[in-house]
Amino acid sequence: MQSPELSIHLADLDARVEVMYHLEFSGEGIAELTRQLRPALTVIPDGDGIALEVGRTARWSGHGELSLLIMREAAQPTSVPGLANLKTVLKLIVLQRARAVSGVRITLLKGALWRGKSGFPVARDPVTIEASAHHIQTIRSSWGLHEEVFWFGVLGAVSARKNLPLVAEALTKFGNPGIGLLIAGSCDSSAMSEAQEALNALRRTGARVTLVDRLLEDWELDSAVAAVDAVVLAHSNESPSGLFGKAAAAGTRIVAGGSKSLKRDSSVIGSLAIWSPLGLNQLAEALQWTVNQPSGERQYGLGADSFVGALL
Repeated sequence: MQSPELSIHLADLDARVEVMYHLEFSGEGIAELTRQLRPALTVIPDGDGIALEVGRTARWSGHGELSLLIMREAAQPTSVPGLANLKTVLKLIVLQRARAVSGVRITLLKGALWRGKSGFPVARDPVTIEASAHHIQTIRSSWGLHEEVFWFGVLGAVSARKNLPLVAEALTKFGNPGIGLLIAGSCDSSAMSEAQEALNALRRTGARVTLVDRLLEDWELDSAVAAVDAVVLAHSNESPSGLFGKAAAAGTRIVAGGSKSLKRDSSVIGSLAIWSPLGLNQLAEALQWTVNQPSGERQYGLGADSFVGALL
């Protein structure tokens, strides 16, 4: 409750919104809370665990409707062939059981650019950009993002799943001293420790490396997306990326890797994005290709309406 995330992201809520804290995050705990508060609708934005619990028990004993957003439709990759696919199939079966429970709604989170068919209702990742020209220039000046440098950005929460060592090694491989790497956001200490050797090697090529290791305010993150020349999303995990949508809306080039969901999103926006497997040579080629591309065009029609409408 004292976390900086809450103070940053909930600080500007409308005064008519009442904030309360409930520590029992389970199906029965949420049901008990609804019996006390008597809401017409309860929305759980991180609903995977609750949905699986409801599906296993085939029961919702709370008051009113329950709307659950499934953040991770597909199981995460594993070293065992076929295991992730099996887990995904089993998860979808349990979600179907949850969906059949009276008063329960199941919605799948998809990428902001997703277009297609789904067996479940879909909420597209909401895209909001709080980046004025003044904000972007403030970020460039205060973080030293000089215009003569082509800046790649690894942004947001930087953990092992973002493969920072691989990104640094790939940038080192094509050895362009006119490039820079901005790492900005709350950085996991073990991930940074693992990347240190690769970042030092990148610096020795003459490339710039800028680190801003702290939780970013919304305007800072959005401005960083718009300020860099390309956002790098080399993800080991499977889930929609909010940064992909922000970059597309800002017209910032995207180098995506690994995640199949990122591959699908990259395929629908032409030369603004390129996807590669998480191999050193393939990622290095994708990064180099991006440097030689013209500036991208913004993708329009990306907002929060679809997301909010699906859940409410």
